[in-house]
Amino acid sequence: GRADGGDAHLACRMPWGGSAVDEAGGGGLRAACRRLGSAGLTRQGATGNQDVGEKRTDIEVEDTCGFAPALRMVNGLGLRQDVGDSATYYAGRERNSSFRVFGNVEYKPIAWMNLNAGGFFERDQITGSAFSPRIAANVHLDDRQTVRLVVSTGVRRPDIQEQCVNRTTEGSHLP
Repeated sequence: GRADGGDAHLACRMPWGGSAVDEAGGGGLRAACRRLGSAGLTRQGATGNQDVGEKRTDIEVEDTCGFAPALRMVNGLGLRQDVGDSATYYAGRERNSSFRVFGNVEYKPIAWMNLNAGGFFERDQITGSAFSPRIAANVHLDDRQTVRLVVSTGVRRPDIQEQCVNRTTEGSHLP
């Protein structure tokens, strides 16, 4: 039998290793099985749709400006749309559009040090807004070694499947 006792329930026997809740549910299943008689022991099959399609469209623009040999800035913005199609996982179609803007300033006060400050702001339709700041100092010990000190926070945005799953299973082609 299977570890979850499913075969035992189908045969109207007591499964092994279940919790008290499993056993209580199994008792109801066994009683229903006995009422059906031999027709309740016949396995039935169905075809289920487990298809899922996901599409991401993303565009980003970035600009780098050098104001002086020791000062430069990188700025940008981006738009993204995620679409998921699945009768099983989304009960149809789900969409999420997001917008982001970012910037970083780098200052090199002396030849062996870089200072950076920047941030990333993102807003989407499902999870709302988040800002992630970052500051850093890079000290170049020689041409091949650098010590870096960074303080930052970040937010990992869940994708559309992690946020919008509404699992529904429908069977077709039942005997």
